[in-house]
Amino acid sequence: MKYSLAKRLVSSVPGLRTFGARLFTFFPTAVSPYIYHFMRAVLFRDNAQRLKTFKVCFDKLAASGDAGDYLEFGVARGTSMISSHRLAKQHRLDSMRFFAFDSFAGLPSDEEQFTRGDMAYSQKDFSHFCEKAGVELSRVTPVPGFFEATLTDDMLAKLDIKPGRHIVHVDCDLYESTVLVLRFVEPVLEVGSIIMFDDWHSFDYKQDPENWGEQRAFGEWAEHEKFEKLAEHPDWNCAFIKTKA
Repeated sequence: MKYSLAKRLVSSVPGLRTFGARLFTFFPTAVSPYIYHFMRAVLFRDNAQRLKTFKVCFDKLAASGDAGDYLEFGVARGTSMISSHRLAKQHRLDSMRFFAFDSFAGLPSDEEQFTRGDMAYSQKDFSHFCEKAGVELSRVTPVPGFFEATLTDDMLAKLDIKPGRHIVHVDCDLYESTVLVLRFVEPVLEVGSIIMFDDWHSFDYKQDPENWGEQRAFGEWAEHEKFEKLAEHPDWNCAFIKTKA
C-alpha cells in the first residue's frame, strides 16, 4: 500500500488535512519539530518510503566532499524541504543553501489526474510550516512565481547559483513544468550532481508511462544520457546522478 492508513483517512475527509496542519502550527516552536517528526514516524509512515531515495542521494553527495545547493521545484507545504534540511544537518552540509521554487498558487495546468490549482499553498504557509518543523529559514530562499517567468538565466545569476554538485528535487508533477526545470538547471549541474523525480511513477497505470509526466521530460532531455540511475522506489521516486561532463 503506497499511502499509510492515516494519510488515506486524512485525505478522505474534506478539510481534515488543512485543519491538522493549522493545528500543528499552533504548537510552540520549542516542541513543534519533535511533534512533526513523531507524527511522520508513527502515523504518516508513507513519507519514510519516499525518504529512502533522499537518504541515498544525500549520502552520495556528502561522501563526495564537495556538496553544492539543494534546489526544489514544487514545494507545496514543505514536506520534502523539511526532510532535505534535516538530512543536510545530519551530514553537516552547513554551507548548503535551499531554494524553493513554486508558484505558491498551485499547478499551472491540467495533466491527467493533476488539476490546475492543485497543491496551492501560500509562501507564508510554506515558510511557517517549515519553521515549525525545525527548518532554519535563514538558509531557505523562496522563489515565487510560475516557472515560465522565474526559471531564467537572469534568475540563476540573481540567486548566485553557480556550477557545482547540486541536488535537484523535481516535484512539479507536470511534463511541461519538468521541461522548464531541466532546461533551467542544465548549465549548473557538474559531474556528481543528482536529480530526484518525486512523481516518477505517477503514470505507471498507463501502458506507456515513459511518454508521460516527468519520465517523458527526462527522456526527451538531451542531457539525460550523461546520467545514471542512483536510486528508485517502485511506488514513489527515482534519482539519477550525472556521471559524464
